[in-house]
Amino acid sequence: SQGKNIFYDSFVRFYNGNISEKEKIIKNFLGNYINSQKFFTPKFSYEITNLIGDKEIKFRMVPGSWDVNWGIAEGETFEVGKAFQIAYNGGNLKIPTDGKYRVEINLGANTAKITESKFPEQLYLVGGGVPAGWTPPNSAPFMKLADGVFEIYTPITANGEFKFLQVQDWAGDWGDDGSGGVIQEGESNAKVTDEGFYRINVDFTTGKWTSLKMDWGVIGSASPGGWDDETAMSKLGNYSWTWTGDLTAGEIKFRANHNWDYNFGDNDTNGTLEGGGANIPVAEAGNYTIVMNLEPLGYTYTVIKN
Repeated sequence: SQGKNIFYDSFVRFYNGNISEKEKIIKNFLGNYINSQKFFTPKFSYEITNLIGDKEIKFRMVPGSWDVNWGIAEGETFEVGKAFQIAYNGGNLKIPTDGKYRVEINLGANTAKITESKFPEQLYLVGGGVPAGWTPPNSAPFMKLADGVFEIYTPITANGEFKFLQVQDWAGDWGDDGSGGVIQEGESNAKVTDEGFYRINVDFTTGKWTSLKMDWGVIGSASPGGWDDETAMSKLGNYSWTWTGDLTAGEIKFRANHNWDYNFGDNDTNGTLEGGGANIPVAEAGNYTIVMNLEPLGYTYTVIKN
């Protein structure tokens, strides 16, 4: 029945455009025509990429079925950026123009809000705690993982502060809201307490930034510790790690923090690293120098026999 709050563990589908078009999955969403995400609470939000203007949308639970769906409640007016009431079997919503939109839905309160989302195309790291200092032209570029999602590996000093730039200038800079959120107005410098080598992620789809201190090592059948634990590497310059020692014939990877959630391999055996990539072969035993580079513009490695 209308307003019934029963979908704590369900798929909620978001449709835009011609529903008869082929449905194709992209990331957690399904392209311009169908978007999905699994939720475990009645309140959630997500970012939709490239919605089609002058076409209608609704929310539905099961792909291909309109048995369970929500739309705008009778008597409500939809306006981008403003909350409105939704209802079970409610009316269609029309997106005014092509663009990226952030959708917030609360099935407990039967409300929704659709806001135009304008993410930076690129992101740069600047600050007194990072190699660039407070000089925007020296800022280091993040790697773009997806629309609105960025990553960078960097050393940070103790109590080091930094900010995020969308161009290598102070115009439109981003900072911290005091609780890990990224904002442009009234922001403070982002900061970490401990000195170390960090992975920083900025996700504009969630509006959050995170940091993780990382210590890297070599692991694998060819390494001294085998597959049981990584052999610690040493920092080399700002973005590299190195280790020199004896390897046997076998395979290696790079792993951080004794945790397989953080590992690099090489899918194409071309010297370029991919997260969770394939094992790297070591053809023969010997003494080797290994260097892993996590430079902002690309992740690479070398394995050279001495």
